[in-house]
Amino acid sequence: MRFGDMFIDVRVERTVLEVIHRVGIEGADTDAVAAELGRARSSLYRQYGPWLSLLEYTHGRVLESLNVRFITLHLQRRAQFEHWWSEVLEFLRMPYGKAFRALRCRLRNEDLELHELAQLPALFAWVGSDVAIARATWSLILSAAGCQEDMREIVWSVAGTATRDNEGRGDLAQIPGG
Repeated sequence: MRFGDMFIDVRVERTVLEVIHRVGIEGADTDAVAAELGRARSSLYRQYGPWLSLLEYTHGRVLESLNVRFITLHLQRRAQFEHWWSEVLEFLRMPYGKAFRALRCRLRNEDLELHELAQLPALFAWVGSDVAIARATWSLILSAAGCQEDMREIVWSVAGTATRDNEGRGDLAQIPGG
């Protein structure tokens, strides 16, 4: 375990997203993040590793935050959908969300969406534990975040109509990292 794994410093992940938003993923690097934080590059490197590791860390932390938004209790299914849809899309369309979407293209993971689903168990459970439906839903959410068109009803037709009858058709254990 690295020293940086012992505590969470949200300033680092926030700064990574701010730098990516301000200068773009092409111009962002550990030096820019360190300068913004007023820290030495070497201290960030010791704590998080190379730039790609810092991006992976930030990616994971954003997914943790997004996962919580899929948890909706004591609402009817359509109301649950509307609740998480508005929260998730609002975040993904804001500057940090745009930066998150930009950093995804830098991650070296052949099945990035499946890797992300393993970190989004609340979404996976909401769609009824069906890997194909969860993957399609996550892909559509990401697509909707990047366009002006309202894809709400398309996503509802895929994810919202999935029921608990799908339970058992998929398992997070089937997903790499799940």
